[in-house]
Amino acid sequence: MGNPVFVGTFARAVDSKGRLLVPAEMVRALDAADREGFYLAPGDGFVFLFKKSTFHRLAAGLATPTPFANSLFNRAFFGQAAYRPTDGMGRILLPEELKAPCGVEGEAVLVGCGEYLEIWAPGRLEAARKGAPRVTDLLKGYGEGPATSR
Repeated sequence: MGNPVFVGTFARAVDSKGRLLVPAEMVRALDAADREGFYLAPGDGFVFLFKKSTFHRLAAGLATPTPFANSLFNRAFFGQAAYRPTDGMGRILLPEELKAPCGVEGEAVLVGCGEYLEIWAPGRLEAARKGAPRVTDLLKGYGEGPATSR
């Protein structure tokens, strides 16, 4: 299966129990261990959704020589993160403490961001996109940007 890249934007219902259906094509592309569930963590107005292997790699990369060096970040990020297994239908239960501050209820939008997904309330995503810079402006810091057709 390899290392799939999460792309696209998917509107999804959040049922009365707080469950969200992860797009089937994304789940099918994952290795067996990553299909078992996902890590959720607080973002800035949204909820991060990481496959298990990505979250473990992220945690290892954020490790410091002492566990106290990043205690504020660790408390804010890892202290609020949660692992949620997928059910037989490919749904995950969104923790209330993560979805409520982001306004996610009844409806959510999953946004593919390469190695992870973001879960947004539709109105908040629309507002965030309105004030966002253009992709070409964001790429300027990376050199010449993508090759263009000649």
